[in-house]
Formats: sequence, C-alpha cells, structure tokens
Amino acid sequence: AKLFLHYTANYKEQYDKVLRLIKGPLRTLLVGREPEIAYAALANIKVLAERHPEQFYMMSNDFFYRPEDPSYLKLLKLDMLVTLSCGNNAFDTAEESLQYAKDHDDDVARHGIRAIARIAVKVENVDGILDRLLLFLGHRRLGVVSETVIAFASALNKFPDAAAICAPSITEVRFCTLVD
Repeated sequence: AKLFLHYTANYKEQYDKVLRLIKGPLRTLLVGREPEIAYAALANIKVLAERHPEQFYMMSNDFFYRPEDPSYLKLLKLDMLVTLSCGNNAFDTAEESLQYAKDHDDDVARHGIRAIARIAVKVENVDGILDRLLLFLGHRRLGVVSETVIAFASALNKFPDAAAICAPSITEVRFCTLVD
C-alpha cells in the first residue's frame, strides 16, 4: 500500500483510488476484536487521515466509544475524532468525546475533556460544544475538574465571547473546592 501511495502521489485521481482501496481492509482490521491489531490499523489510518481527512470523514463512527477497548486504543480513537472533526460533525464528535470523558480511567477521561476543547478550538461554531465541558465542572474526581478548567482556558483564548457563559460556572467550582 505504501508503494502504491508513493508512486501515485503526483496523480490525484489514482491516489484517491488507492486510498479508497486500502480504507476497506484497514477498517476491517480496526473493527476486529484484537486490540493490538486494531491499534496498528488505527495508527496507519491516523497518518493517512491527517494528510487527507476528507477521505476518512465517513469513518468517524468507527472511532466511537467501546467500553471494552483498552485505554491505549481509546486514546488513539479520541485523537482520530479530533482529527476528523469539522463544521459538519463537530457537535457529534464532541458528544462522542463526552462518552470517553466519562470513562473510569482518569487518563482517558482527561484526554476526552481535552478532545472536546480541541474540537471547540478547531471549529468556528462552539455553541453546544462548550456546554459539554460545563457538565464536568461539578465532577467528583478532582483531576477531571482541573482538566476541564484548563480546557476552558484554551477554548476561551480563541472564543473570548463565550466567557460570559462559562465564568459563573467556573467561579462556583472554585467556591466548592475551597469549601470542601
């Protein structure tokens, strides 16, 4: 596959055809039950999707949350959701990242929160996306709450107008943590 991609790089039509041909077998490996093979396939898909995201937008459902996946696979799937998020699917990918943010593994949960913020920064319309982060300000795990505040800071750097919506919730968190 790498050889075909290399030799067709200067011929867009043939290159796109090769991408379509390899996408099927990679997808089959991705949805299989062996997480190690799925991880290898996903790593290759990620490289290709970063170069040509338009070819992989339709695969975003394959990166949805599966509780039985190991954490290393969940983290890579989250990165893929961010890579493939655009104006058309930003709300859906942020909603799916929300499922990852609810994971019992703290690393996956924090990465899910970061993914929501990265999606918000990536697209122009953040309505509804930043609302997903507000859900985690009252969370029981301190690491999740602190990651949420950091995510808000990065999102508000790009969208300062959204501060009016977020500031009251953030000040309540500060008050709650001081009381506890």
